Amino acid sequence: MGRISTGVGLVSGINSKDIIDQLIAIESRSKDQVQTRIDQTNQQRVAFTDLSTRLTTLRVSATLLKKPSTFQNSDTASSDENVLTATATTGAAAGSYQFQVARLVTTQQAVSVGFSDPTSQKVGAGTITVEQGGGELSSPVLLSQLNGGAGVRRGSFRLTDRSGASAVIDLSTAVTLDDVVRKINNNLDISVRASVGKDGLTITDVSGGAANLIAQDLGDSQAANDLGIAQSVAASSLEGPDINSVGRSTTLAQINDGRGVRFSTTGADLRITARSGTTYDLTLGTFKTLGEVADEISRVTGGAVTTDFVAGANGLTLTDTTGGGGTLAAASINGSKAAEDLGLTAIAAGNTLTGDDVVASLGSVLVSSLNGGNGFNLSTINIQDKAGNSAAVDLSGALTVSDILDRISSATGVNVTARLKESGNGIEIVDDNTGAVGNLTITEGAGTTAADLGLVASTSDSTIKGGNLQRKWIAETTLLSSLNGGKGISAGRFRVSSSTGQSATIDLSTGTKQTLGDVIRDLNS
Repeated sequence: MGRISTGVGLVSGINSKDIIDQLIAIESRSKDQVQTRIDQTNQQRVAFTDLSTRLTTLRVSATLLKKPSTFQNSDTASSDENVLTATATTGAAAGSYQFQVARLVTTQQAVSVGFSDPTSQKVGAGTITVEQGGGELSSPVLLSQLNGGAGVRRGSFRLTDRSGASAVIDLSTAVTLDDVVRKINNNLDISVRASVGKDGLTITDVSGGAANLIAQDLGDSQAANDLGIAQSVAASSLEGPDINSVGRSTTLAQINDGRGVRFSTTGADLRITARSGTTYDLTLGTFKTLGEVADEISRVTGGAVTTDFVAGANGLTLTDTTGGGGTLAAASINGSKAAEDLGLTAIAAGNTLTGDDVVASLGSVLVSSLNGGNGFNLSTINIQDKAGNSAAVDLSGALTVSDILDRISSATGVNVTARLKESGNGIEIVDDNTGAVGNLTITEGAGTTAADLGLVASTSDSTIKGGNLQRKWIAETTLLSSLNGGKGISAGRFRVSSSTGQSATIDLSTGTKQTLGDVIRDLNS
């Protein structure tokens, strides 16, 4: 007997779930295609965004590459950042440098004398002058600046006094010539005194012995030799030779008491006229040392004019080799002050032009740095001491403040001493006559020298204090990074507007302006 079956219902055996899923999948096919296109579009958008970011980075990098300052930047690394860290400004010289800590920063405090009644007793009449350091008429001498910029090599030497006692002087941490003097004078094993002269060191024996006074380097040290005291003398005084002179390694930033050389912003800086009548224009703005300037003079003139560094000299010497009959001369051009700042404005004698001093005697400053960098036209002053003795002191030709002090102190016929004031920014004259009751009087001789020095006075006191001689210690060559106590000038821009409505924006954010002169030139343009 046959059977009847049906394909409808739960017992039909048909997989309805798969059929339904497949029917839904067929219906969703167009939706899935759209979603796929959306996903592909999103992937393209992400790819384009990434490409845009990379192109932006490339554009920024390319912009930096076209700036000269990019190639002048330097990084620093310290072998022990717990002891010393450093930063490098644009244009810093590449290399490895070793630092030794000579002394830590300390504060300075001055305490007045006591008062019997501090609540009511007045301090008294007087003047207190507070001014930022830098205007003093004395300056520390860095060992690196001596011997024509070649410096003094650190090391140890043995110093033996005339009694036979000896001590080892270690200069490994010395920075200035004053450091050397202190290390010698503070040594208790020997009886000597060191002092700084105009151009070198002097060692004086105070032991009273009769043997030689000896200074000799130890091992491979050259410290005593570089200081000029590696000698053995049968005398109570060991005089070192001149170690204060200019040379090929003397930096332009060092000369003129750190005021450097002012160059032109456009065109050449210096014109040299040979005795043959031929003129030569030199562009010097990229040079850093006197040696580089000397080489450029020889190159541009083809050897017609050469530069000599005379031993012990504090200025340059130009020599004409053409054999012409004219006058050898140098002059600044295009707004530069190169001839003046290199000391080359003097009148030549024959084939030689002997330049003015561009470095001062040790510890002193140039007269040309006084009066805001204009100097003084020095002549004669008249001095009468309290004992009634008088003298006319000729100060003409004095190149440094030290020269002025020496000429007054050694004046014949008057018993006075000239020295720096306690403030360090002026001169004072002290009467050395004990018990004299007259007046100490200073008047003009020829010119206005006494007034310029602030010394015109007549007093029953033993001292006449001069005025502030206004040494110029900030110049066009001053680095922006050295201002504000070493904090420098923050990067950024500022606008300057005139009373007529004109304005200009000065941009210090690019790092291309390194000195005050750069800012001044922008303002003037």
